[in-house]
Amino acid sequence: MRRQNDKATALSYLERAKDQAIHADSAALGHVLQLLAYTYSDVGDATSFERTISEGTDLLAYAGEGRDVVKKEFTPFEVNEIRGKAMRDLGKPLDALPFLDLAELSLDTANSVTPRWRALLEISRGQALCDAGDIVAGITVISKGFVLAVQCHSRHQMDRVRKYLRKLENSPARTHPRVQELKALVTEMYLRIDDGIH
Repeated sequence: MRRQNDKATALSYLERAKDQAIHADSAALGHVLQLLAYTYSDVGDATSFERTISEGTDLLAYAGEGRDVVKKEFTPFEVNEIRGKAMRDLGKPLDALPFLDLAELSLDTANSVTPRWRALLEISRGQALCDAGDIVAGITVISKGFVLAVQCHSRHQMDRVRKYLRKLENSPARTHPRVQELKALVTEMYLRIDDGIH
């Protein structure tokens, strides 16, 4: 329902799931709270987001409780990246940047880091900078993240950039030279991939 942009229905389902998971194990409840927090940020409910993400990450993040249910441990990188994304969704891009910085620090101390995480982080940081009005710095960072996404074959992260580019092209920033540079980069890379050139 979230992906179909039906936020009200998603909230209804997830709030019922929370009620049903209240007697389940910590990992199951934490996972439901994580999804519910995302949806609160989608609808701009900052108070409910903060309360719910704190509850969810307390259950999942540092005790390893999430491993059996979600097949992986919920890492500090993910916690901070989620908070950064939520701040952008709530219209507070400058508040997103400290969380993204913390996410980067957690990568520097992690035992193993997937290249996709680096791409995701740079793209998120660049979007926050653009949303805050710093188009030059933002597009520089988004471009770096996009190239990393291409290198690690992360189509999802590449598509995030393409979707954000469409948003920029429909904004007052559309005539900015850096927006045109990003469009040229994205177009070239997708053409190279479609032609089988890596």
